[in-house]
Parts: sequence; C-alpha cells; structure tokens
Amino acid sequence: MTRSLRSRLQWWYGSILTIALICFGSLVYLRAQQDMQERALRQSLATLEDLAAGLRAAHPRPPREQLSSRPRDVQTTEAAGQPLPAELLFPLPPPPPPVAPSANDAHHHEGDGPTRESGPRESNGGPPRGRPPRPGEGGLRFGPPPPVGTRPRPARRGPPDRLEFVVWNADGSRLMQSRGPAAEQLSALERPTAFPEPRFRQTDDALQVFQLGPRETVLLVHRTVSDDRAGLHLFGGMIAVVGGLTIVTAVLGGHWIAGRMVRPINRIADTAATISAVRLDQRIETAGLETELIPLAGVLNQTFERLQHSFAQLTQFTADASHELRTPLAVIQAQAELALLQPRTTEQYQDTVKTCLQSAERMRGLVDALLLLARGDAQQLRLTLARIDLRDVAGEACAQLQTKADTAGVRLICDLPQQPVRLQGDAPLLGQIAANLLSNGIQHTPRGGTVRILITADNAPQMQVSDSGCGIAAEHLPRIFDRFYRVDESRGRRQGGNGLGLAICSRLAALHGATIRCQSAPGEGSVFTVEFPVTAESDQQACEQREQIS
Repeated sequence: MTRSLRSRLQWWYGSILTIALICFGSLVYLRAQQDMQERALRQSLATLEDLAAGLRAAHPRPPREQLSSRPRDVQTTEAAGQPLPAELLFPLPPPPPPVAPSANDAHHHEGDGPTRESGPRESNGGPPRGRPPRPGEGGLRFGPPPPVGTRPRPARRGPPDRLEFVVWNADGSRLMQSRGPAAEQLSALERPTAFPEPRFRQTDDALQVFQLGPRETVLLVHRTVSDDRAGLHLFGGMIAVVGGLTIVTAVLGGHWIAGRMVRPINRIADTAATISAVRLDQRIETAGLETELIPLAGVLNQTFERLQHSFAQLTQFTADASHELRTPLAVIQAQAELALLQPRTTEQYQDTVKTCLQSAERMRGLVDALLLLARGDAQQLRLTLARIDLRDVAGEACAQLQTKADTAGVRLICDLPQQPVRLQGDAPLLGQIAANLLSNGIQHTPRGGTVRILITADNAPQMQVSDSGCGIAAEHLPRIFDRFYRVDESRGRRQGGNGLGLAICSRLAALHGATIRCQSAPGEGSVFTVEFPVTAESDQQACEQREQIS
C-alpha cells in the first residue's frame, strides 16, 4: 500500500463508500424485484378470482328445492360438472386499464345476469366479484355474439404486461381462451392438475396461476413479466449510474479534502526546511492551523527554541573556551620569547619557568573541566557508587583548601555533625563539588572574611557552603551555573577563575540526583546548598539526630 497519507485517506474513504453504495443498491434492487413478483402474483390472483366469479354468474347453481324435485340422474349430471355451453362464451380483446368507479356502476342494467349491487374492482379492470363482466369491462362477454355488421366498441389499450387466461372443462376440452401475444403458447398447454387453492408456476418470462373453478373447470391466468423485468433492469442500471457518479464525486471530493488536510503539514515542513544555523529564529505560525495540528506545531516550536538556545550556548562556549585557552598560551609564548631575547640570570630563568608552569596548570585545569563536562553531557561519566560519609568528603575538601584560605586571609570553618551522614555516591566527584564551592567562596570573600561548610541530615543529607563575600545581584542568579559565566569578569580572570566551577558542581550534583541552589544578596554574602535525595538510611539518620537533640 502506498505510504502517502493523502492517498491512503482517499483510498479508504472511496472503498468504504463504494461498499456501502453497493450494499444499499443491492438491497434496493432486491426489494424492487420482490415487489414486482408480489405485484404480478396479486394481479394474477385477482384476475383468477374475477374469472371464477364470472363463470359462476354465467351458469348459476339451482336452489336445493329445484334439485330435490328433479330426477336423480339430472342431479347427478349437474353435480358432476356438465361443461358450460360454448355459445355463451367467446374471447374478447384484453381488458382495459382500471378506471374510477362511477355512480352508474352501482346499478345493474336490464338484461344482465344476476349481480351484486357493488363490489371493488381489481387493478386489471375486471368486474366486481359476484357478477359476470359487463360489455367492455372484462376479458369475457356472456351471451350471443354481436350481430354481423355491428360495429364493435374499440378495444382499450391494455397495460404493457398482459393478463391472459385459459379455461378447461372437466373433460379436458378448452372452454375458452383469450387472444393475445401469448395465445400460441397457451394453446400448447395441457390441462393441469388443479386444486381448490391457487397454485402458481414461474417461467422465464411469465407467471402462471391456476385453480379448480366452478363445475369442475380449471382456470389458468398467464401474466407476462418481461416488461416488468425490463423496467427492473432499467431501474438497476439507474442505480448503478447514480452510484458510479456518487463514487466518482466522492473520490474527487475526498481528493480535494485530503489535499486541504495535508496542506498545513506541508506548510509546517516548508517552515522547518527554512530553519538553518543562521535562521534559528523562524517559528511555525499556529493561527491558521487545525486544532489537531496546533499541539504538533507547538512541540516543534519548542524544539526549535531549545535548538536555538543550545546553539547559542555552544557558540558562546566555543568562544569562551578558545579565549580561556588562548590566555595561558599567550603567557607561555610571551615568557619564552623574553627569555630568548637576551641572557638572563638563574633567578630570572626560574621566574620565567615558574610563570609558564602556572599558565600550563591553569590550561590543564581548564581542559580537565571541559572534558568532565563533555563526558557528562554525553552520558559517558560513570559513577563509582559506594556508602560514604559526607563528613569525610567535607573534611578532605577543607584540608585541601586551607592553605589557599590562609593565603587569602579568609577564615575557613568546617562544621560537621557528631553522627555520620551516609549516602550512596562517588567520593571523588562529591569532593570536587565541595572543593569548587569552597574555592569559589574564598575567591569572592575579602580578607578577614569567613567561609563555612556545614553538613546536616535533618530531612535529607545536605552540604551547605556560605561566605561573607560581596554577594550576587538578583539578575545574575539564574545564570551563575552557566559555563564561562562570571558576575565580575575582570575580577574572575585576575583571581584565576575560568567560569566552569559552578557549572561542574551543577552537573555532578545532577548525576547524583541532587539539587543545588544559591541564595545571595549584594553585600550579604552567598549560601550554596546541595540537597541529596532522601534514602531509607538517611531517613533513619535524621530520626536518630532528632532523638539526640530532644
């Protein structure tokens, strides 16, 4: 199947509609065919009843009193079904179409046989039941033939499907037969075995209904259905044509609707195609989109916004890293060139080498920090988890930075609880977090100030580093954990900072499932808090500490 969304929508829509129309058209056609057969059968039965009523009226049965007064042989002959006199009956042209009954039809005329006063007419124009047909009403005329020279009444034009009949006497001879297109076919018929109840048989182009009639006669009505079938076939053709036109219209309409449905998707694709490294500010317009496509456009816009932000960070990171690496390289190159310009003393050469070594160490620290962040971003930084005591991590970090604090004239305080604060973590990486936070506090605290590290486990294990430095303004707090970001650019470079310490702390804390936050105000110092996730062990330690305090 095609992978085009538009083609699949159109194909399924057209297939379902085609199946529905075929089923509906077939049901309508079958229902019309059933109605045609029922109508033909009803007309044939009505004609059969009219024919039987006419025969009974033409030769009525004598009353019982007269039959009892006659000799036994006469009664037996009449009861046996003597054939009706042939001179009383002769075939006429086909019956006229049905007409509305008039007031004169309710009265019988002088010279007619015994009739009922009124009765319903059948759809084939026959007489009311219970009396013989009047001249011009049915397919039979009772009485002698009209005299020679009398102009017969012109026969009315019958319906397309003619009703014709045959009447057999009890001995198998034909009593009468209608004249029509099927006369030759009816002449070849033999007297069927009939019963008091009507029976019917179906041929290719006709329906024949036969029944045992008055005085042992057999009545057969022959109705052609070829015209009905032709009309039914025409009706079926009309259904097919209308259904075909409907399907074609629906398919074309579905093609147009599917085109309108995928047009917004094409517009989204065109907008996404225009986004490049120099045009990351492009966004998808959601004003004219359908409701179902608005969430998709929103997600894509958010993705483009994150991509733009990441690209901007990458550009800034590349520029900052290049600048940070270029500075120590420039110092090393300058010292080497000065040492080669003229001979120098041993002390001067030692100072030059010392300066180059400091620049190399600074560059090495920057490269190590960049590699650490890169491995963290690539999910390649593996933690060596173990049960550690957070007090030991803080104590080692204070011991490493005590000399730096003494040189800067800053008092370093390590406030540790009496009970161990245990958690699962990587001791060297947690020690780097503590060392970076302490080093950052020492750098930004003036001489005579205080830097303090506090370990607690009240609700969850926490490591808090506070200083009495200059503090950080509120507008800088959201970005202090960004890479290469410095609140005071000149001071940070002068003190040897590279702007990656807090970014590394944030990344390492996230790897341990911890959160880091900062509270600061200008002139009031800063407080950095690293809160680790709560574990069953840390929860038990907190309970023990609360019990000891109480």
